[in-house]
Amino acid sequence: GDHYPAVKEKYCIDSGFERAIAKTADQSGYAPFQERWISYVLTTGANWATSIAHFTLTIDKGDTRNLVSFCGSGVKKVGPTTFQVTYTDFVPQKDVDILLLYRFDQ
Repeated sequence: GDHYPAVKEKYCIDSGFERAIAKTADQSGYAPFQERWISYVLTTGANWATSIAHFTLTIDKGDTRNLVSFCGSGVKKVGPTTFQVTYTDFVPQKDVDILLLYRFDQ
């Protein structure tokens, strides 16, 4: 709908994510996913005296059929369902917003 551009930006949805959804769609265009949103607040606590020396965020999408999208640089896939970002001297500029699409057709 009209809000998709904002959602796409908030969760850094890329063309690969969109293609993965499209592959699962039936003839009517319906994809078998249920959405979950997770927000991890970093900015309200960003008044620390210094940066975060070692910051690691691990995200597990739960099942290989599920999809996940979030903004982050240097994201590494560290397991079949697990993604991780690690930063040194990290100063949060924004909160972390995660979009999980849970597959429910099987």
